[in-house]
Amino acid sequence: MSDADIIATLYFDSMDIYRKEKVKDTNTGVTTMQEVLKYSNLQCALDKKDEVQTGGEVGTAYISAAYKLFCRPSVDIKVGDKLVITYNGRTEEFEAGDPYPYKSHQEIPVIKKERV
Repeated sequence: MSDADIIATLYFDSMDIYRKEKVKDTNTGVTTMQEVLKYSNLQCALDKKDEVQTGGEVGTAYISAAYKLFCRPSVDIKVGDKLVITYNGRTEEFEAGDPYPYKSHQEIPVIKKERV
């Protein structure tokens, strides 16, 4: 059993990874950027950091909470990917930061933004 397999026994959450890609409409020939499901139901572990940020412009506001995602080193996550993570019976959307790979796992900072 590898180090990655041992650490993966601690992954009780799951995620779907969406990435923006150029998609050509076969009827019109028009190419647009769309979110495409790249991977589904991947094991992971989500951990919350302590920092919370608020901000926004007139008429809009948001609360942004920082988290850290742990997953296998072979998982293909890129900066800006939308991650739909199911944890503790909840399913929410996050945005991936720059992944930091280790031999046994990856750590990815992720942000959940909520409009208020």
